[in-house]
Amino acid sequence: MSGRDPLPENSPLADRIMERVSGALRGREHDGVRVVEVLHYGAVWIDPKYLVVWLLLEGRPENEIPAWLTITPDLVPSMRPEHVDYDWLLDLRTEVHTAFQDGGWPSPEGPTVSVDSRNRVAEGGGPWNYFR
Repeated sequence: MSGRDPLPENSPLADRIMERVSGALRGREHDGVRVVEVLHYGAVWIDPKYLVVWLLLEGRPENEIPAWLTITPDLVPSMRPEHVDYDWLLDLRTEVHTAFQDGGWPSPEGPTVSVDSRNRVAEGGGPWNYFR
């Protein structure tokens, strides 16, 4: 470790903020794509910058939902998904970041926000197997 004390209070804070985020986003739908699950993980006791929020989607054929896509405004247009409205994904990311900022999250850049298909994750052994 870098000489800093671990930050165990970040885990309960992340859990509390995620309850609000999940309640707000689960069921959100746009253009035939729906947020069906919202989850998070990361070594936030080391540093809050390691938090990752996953939005699991369904409603399109499996191959139309992006796999392991990190949502960022910096993603070049040629790399953006064709079948899912990227501006909508950016809006979801903004909503997640705003919730963490309003909730007092100690990392100014907020969590990494990514999307994948709920079915793909389930077929890959569930979140804790698929995302390792």
